[in-house]
Amino acid sequence: MSKLRTNFVAGLLLIAPVAITVWILNLVFKSLDGISQPFLRLYIGREVPGVGILLTILLILAIGYLSSQLAGQTVVGWFEKAIERVPLVSSVYRTVRQVVRGFTSTEGMNFKRTVFVRQETRGTLAIGFLTGEFVLERDGARHSMATVYIPTNHLYLGDIAVMPSEEVMDAGMTLEQGISAVLSCGGSIGDTVSTGE
Repeated sequence: MSKLRTNFVAGLLLIAPVAITVWILNLVFKSLDGISQPFLRLYIGREVPGVGILLTILLILAIGYLSSQLAGQTVVGWFEKAIERVPLVSSVYRTVRQVVRGFTSTEGMNFKRTVFVRQETRGTLAIGFLTGEFVLERDGARHSMATVYIPTNHLYLGDIAVMPSEEVMDAGMTLEQGISAVLSCGGSIGDTVSTGE
């Protein structure tokens, strides 16, 4: 029963952010399309199919721009505090936010490059994303270490591995290609991968 519950929660975490995003975009599109069409009929004499999509894209771009400004950051902070008070929505929002920040160069958790790491217990290689490098001092010796995020359920769940830098193998893929490889369950990896070693 616990395994069934775990699988259900994992599936929910995978589907919920996508479903909520689609629902919100659909709601925004219908609202903007419904508001704009009467004005278009009034000024140009006919409706213009697809104008709601264009307005939705422009609105998202405007929100993205404003969120990077000081006033916009204040509004975003207020919005996030309000979201945190809603039990189920807050957990889904935090998950989506962490994933988005993982691919944003200006946010805290950077994905620097796509890598392969060896899983000794399974004898296989795993696709991961290098998130940081540091020096570990122990018994007077200095060791170069790396932190790698290894997705275990698409991109929404994963493990953080800390290992010697020399054990991290460059995958020879851009971040976009690495993300695509994870989301396609490895299906998008080409016939040949050059690790650069």
